Amino acid sequence: MTQPIAAPFRWASSGPVGAASELRACAHLIDAGYYVYRCESPSAPFDLVAYRHGACLRVEVKTLSMKDHQDHAPSFGWPRNDEWDLLIIVGRADVFQFTPDTPKWQARDAIRVHLGYSALGPDPAAGYRIARSARFDSPGLGAGPCITTPAAP
Repeated sequence: MTQPIAAPFRWASSGPVGAASELRACAHLIDAGYYVYRCESPSAPFDLVAYRHGACLRVEVKTLSMKDHQDHAPSFGWPRNDEWDLLIIVGRADVFQFTPDTPKWQARDAIRVHLGYSALGPDPAAGYRIARSARFDSPGLGAGPCITTPAAP
């Protein structure tokens, strides 16, 4: 007789979590019509290469961290270099995509709003708000979330 698992399994290190996120990003890109190649070198400047219609995209994949406590908003690490053409952030149920010209605060706020948290803006005291309907086009993948709408005075 099988028994239900009481709590989700927690990996002792981030390696398996990152590998699983990369596989989910691969599936996302394959669904969008790309051929996808994973990097085998742990020190490579990006994680994946996505190829379609004669064009290659260097893809960096990050995992969205969700704290167990409801008062903690999601977070993710920003790439340490600028050698990527597409940033894919993988959450528990969502895959977010951003281009290099997206500021970190916009990516963070787009994800926060999508998940039901409040936006902070570039400077939390500056009074920015998020418009859920604002979108941007990432290379060949269609629309993805991104916003910067100044708050009304």
